[in-house]
Amino acid sequence: MNYRRIVPNSISGLSLVFGVISIFLSMEKNFFWASVLIVLAVAADSCDGRAARLLHCSGDFGIQLDSLCDVCSFGVAPAILIYIYGMQDLGLAGQVIASLFTFGGAMRLARFNTNVSAIHGYFQGMPIPGGACVLATYVISGYNNSSVVVAIGTLAIAIIMYSDVRFPDFKGKGNPLF
Repeated sequence: MNYRRIVPNSISGLSLVFGVISIFLSMEKNFFWASVLIVLAVAADSCDGRAARLLHCSGDFGIQLDSLCDVCSFGVAPAILIYIYGMQDLGLAGQVIASLFTFGGAMRLARFNTNVSAIHGYFQGMPIPGGACVLATYVISGYNNSSVVVAIGTLAIAIIMYSDVRFPDFKGKGNPLF
């Protein structure tokens, strides 16, 4: 067993734990802290790959674990948060739109994982942590828009995550953004 892999995998696990606790806090209508935990999950997620590269222990297992953790922390947790915070009065329609946010993020992750060797220098579609941050920071702001506007915004983010729009990866190598 390669014990160096424990570090990046534990960081991915920490991101997952933050996402799950965020779901519990959303259910308790503690929206501020549920949002903060999503942002903390983003911070943890930004460290796992760096730790793996630093420790020279990147591998398929870690990549898949990271994506599974991302679906929960940046797909499911924000969807539940935004549904309870701003779309609950839409009922099933709000649930479907929140679910489409999760689906858009999952599709984005799957496409990223299958294209990782082909696309360099940019991300194809908004990264799922970015989509999660948009929803979490909206909730942190305390602003309450109409549920229809929140639903339209949530659906737009879902579409942008799986779009062909190029987002910079800030690693300074590979294909140019434009």
